[in-house]
Amino acid sequence: MTTSERRCLSPAFIARIHPRRYEFTIEEVIAGGAVLTVSEVTAQLDAAKRRFLRRWTCPNYAVRLVASKAGRCRRWRLLCPVCERRCEALFKVLGQEAAGWRCRICSHLQYSSRRHGHQHPARQVPTPRQRIIARRRYERECRLVKAAAKINAWWATNPDELLKQMAQVVATNERESARAAAWVREQPRRPRPPAAAPKDIPRSFAPEMLATLQRLNAVSA
Repeated sequence: MTTSERRCLSPAFIARIHPRRYEFTIEEVIAGGAVLTVSEVTAQLDAAKRRFLRRWTCPNYAVRLVASKAGRCRRWRLLCPVCERRCEALFKVLGQEAAGWRCRICSHLQYSSRRHGHQHPARQVPTPRQRIIARRRYERECRLVKAAAKINAWWATNPDELLKQMAQVVATNERESARAAAWVREQPRRPRPPAAAPKDIPRSFAPEMLATLQRLNAVSA
């Protein structure tokens, strides 16, 4: 099928043969607060048990944690109750809270960058992995500033001022993320009813187009 033939297809017909697979985005679910991260679950686990336990079921959230080796350390992951895939966060789809916590794939979630592009305001809502990366980067930079202040006279002049500026940058990013999350929550959910194709679809096509569609259906079958 050529590009010109594809443009002749009606939107209802395209919505019927290519339905929307992902209804919500991850940023929309995060803005609604329906996300569970590994840090939130491991906070309820005793530090002594983390050293010898390999699996643990959280009684409050009814989810399982599994530990895996990461070099000389141990890294905890959440197990999806549906597919038992190891992941860093579980989600609850808006309107389907009774289904429980599920991973991104089982919840049929999509990233905003893939749906709206990288310039969409929803991209400012950080994902759980992005929050972890930002926190670790800030902690690493603070350690570097404190270490440099001990061996370099220039860094030792005003290390507190540098740390204060770094904290202000983090606070500004948090405010922008909160503002973006509030904007996403205020956006009305536009209903997307299933687009019904016309009753006489074959009659609305030219004979050449109908022959092309029949040939494609025969090949796919």
